[in-house]
Amino acid sequence: MKGALKAMPIKTDRRDAEGIARLLHLGWFRPVHCKSVSAQEIRALLGARKSIQQGMIALEMSLRGLLRNFGLKVGAISKGRFDARIQELVASNTTLVAATEPMLRARATLRHELARLERHVRSLAQDDPTCRLLMTMPAVGAVVALTFKSAVDDPARFSSSKKVGPWVGLTPSRQQSGERDVTGGITKAGDAHFFENDPPMKRNAYIEYSVWNTVHDPEQRYAGGKFAMQSDGSDTLAEWVKKDQSLMGKDIVTWFSAGFHHIPRMEDWPVMSTEWKTVHIMPHNFFAHNPALTIRK
Repeated sequence: MKGALKAMPIKTDRRDAEGIARLLHLGWFRPVHCKSVSAQEIRALLGARKSIQQGMIALEMSLRGLLRNFGLKVGAISKGRFDARIQELVASNTTLVAATEPMLRARATLRHELARLERHVRSLAQDDPTCRLLMTMPAVGAVVALTFKSAVDDPARFSSSKKVGPWVGLTPSRQQSGERDVTGGITKAGDAHFFENDPPMKRNAYIEYSVWNTVHDPEQRYAGGKFAMQSDGSDTLAEWVKKDQSLMGKDIVTWFSAGFHHIPRMEDWPVMSTEWKTVHIMPHNFFAHNPALTIRK
């Protein structure tokens, strides 16, 4: 649409209206579905829940950063013991006590409201037969079920279930011109809320970056969770990194994500083509050579 309107050398509101009319006449448009009131209400509820959750996480990260400047590290701690840990660290410093107490009270309020919203979301999902059916699948809970239901809204607008995948952007992107044909990752062209709460995207959030570094932990062996298909994303690489542990003086683990795939073709059978990807780990701003070689005996 934008490219077609740019072809007009003179831009006026009248010419823009004429250009849009011509594009519609040519059929360059797609029908837009207006979501029902119930779907919009569900999305509003899920949006409020996410805003409160993000606010609580932001306060926790701010508290961690505030104390780190004084050499105080919270470390890995459960949500229930977070307040006690902060109070333990700042007990000997009255200024830090005055700085952290309002933040802890705000966090406690947000946590209480988040728990209330969580109960309401679960109750809403349990009362809906479609959500109950969706929750019979592994790793699908109340939030995911309600997100999917509100995104699809009216299943009758899809003539086949196979069309739902492309609609939400689960098809790979493609750039083809002449002999160049590049197939990329999924387009994610669908509903943004769908991908935020999608179980595969939660447990495979490590695909967002190519390189990750974590402190060595013998229990952290599987980037997508120990049991990937049953994981809710809480035991994955992206969640370990959120602990924001210092890497200085520690044994670290470097995780490299290489995303590539191959679309099978009939002519490939029986010998399938192979695609290679390599990674080189090289020191930066290090010695150009071994300095010990120039030391005299």
